[in-house]
Amino acid sequence: MNYHVERNGKPLGIYAEEDIPEALFSGDLQLTDLAWCDGMEGWEPVSELVEIEELPQHIRPAGPRRPPSFVKGAPVVFSPLPAFSPPPPPPSVFTAPKAEESSGYAIVSLALGISSLCAGLVTGLPAIIFGIVALKKIKASRGRQGGRGLAIGGMAAGLVLGLAGTALLMALLVPAYEAVQVRARLLQSATHARQIMMAMKSYSSDNGGLYPDADPRVNPANSNHAFRELFKRRYLEDESIFATPSGEGDPDRDIGTPPDFAEALQRGENGWAMSKGMSDASSASAPLIFEAPTIAVWPPRWRVTSVSDPGDVERPLGKVVIGRNDGSVASEPLQRPRAFEPVPLLPSADGTSAFDLVPSKEMLLPER
Repeated sequence: MNYHVERNGKPLGIYAEEDIPEALFSGDLQLTDLAWCDGMEGWEPVSELVEIEELPQHIRPAGPRRPPSFVKGAPVVFSPLPAFSPPPPPPSVFTAPKAEESSGYAIVSLALGISSLCAGLVTGLPAIIFGIVALKKIKASRGRQGGRGLAIGGMAAGLVLGLAGTALLMALLVPAYEAVQVRARLLQSATHARQIMMAMKSYSSDNGGLYPDADPRVNPANSNHAFRELFKRRYLEDESIFATPSGEGDPDRDIGTPPDFAEALQRGENGWAMSKGMSDASSASAPLIFEAPTIAVWPPRWRVTSVSDPGDVERPLGKVVIGRNDGSVASEPLQRPRAFEPVPLLPSADGTSAFDLVPSKEMLLPER
C-alpha cells in the first residue's frame, strides 16, 4: 500500500508501507508527518502506521501514544486530552504535489542571456552553462523544481543575443581601437622625430650652425647619407627611430662598426626626408625633417590613402610628422585628398605653407 506523506502542508512524496520504517530511521520522515491513502477517511500521523516498539529508541515518541488533534496542513501536536477530533475528509480526487519555486540556476541563466545583448559572449556563454545545470537539477528534482522554460530561454538568449552582442561590440570597439593605435603611432613617430632633431641641433651646434647636408665635408646624395653622419659623430646609436607611422623605413638595427658605421640607414631603412641647405640661421618655423613625401616635387606632397595601388601607404589620420628648425615637432594636417592624389600641407589662414620658408626650395629624399 502506498501513502501520500506531507509535513506542514508541503508534500514529501509517496512511500510504500514497507519503506516507511526505513525512511523514519534515515530521517526523511518524522512520526508527526501526516499520511493518507485510498480508503482512509482522513490524514493520520505516520506514528499510527508503524509499530513503535519495532523502531529504534532514538526516534520513538516520548510519553504515551495518543491520537493527535490536527487539521490538514497544520503541525501535529500531541494533545493531553483523551478525545480525538478527526480532520475533515480529503477531497474526492487527490491533488498531486505542486512544483516548488523556479530553479535559481534557470533565473540566472535567463538574466545572463538577456544581458548578453550588451556584453556579448562574455555573459552569453555563462548563460548557456547555467541553463544546462538548471535543466539537470530540474530533472533530478522529479517535479519539485520548476523553471525549465526559463532555462531554455536563457540558453537561447545566451547563444543568439551573445553572438549579436559580440558583433555589435566589435563594430563599436574595433574602429575605436584602430584610432587609438593610429594616435599611438603618431605619438611614437613624433618622439622619434624629436630624437633626430636633438641630434641634428647638436651637430649644427658643433659645426658652425650647419646641418650634415650643408657641411662641405659630407656632400650627401640623399637623406640616408646625411643622417648617417649623426651615427659617425656619435650623436645617435639607434636607427630604429627612422621608421615612420605610415610604414616608410624598415631599419634592421644594424649600424655597423666605427668609424664609418656603413650599415647604418642602408637602402629602405630610412623613412625621413629633410630640407636642403638649412642652418641654424634659417627661419625657426621652416621644416627641417619630415616624413618622406610620396612624390619628389616641391613643396612636398603625400598621398593620404589609396586602395588602387598596393604599394601606396596610408597616412594616419591624414597627418604627417614634421620637425621645425626651432626643434619643435608636431603632426601637421594635410589638405583634403582628391581622388587619391598626393596633397601638400594644409595652408595657414593667410594661404602660405611652412615649406615656403625653406630658402633652397629643395629636399633630400630617403634612398629607396
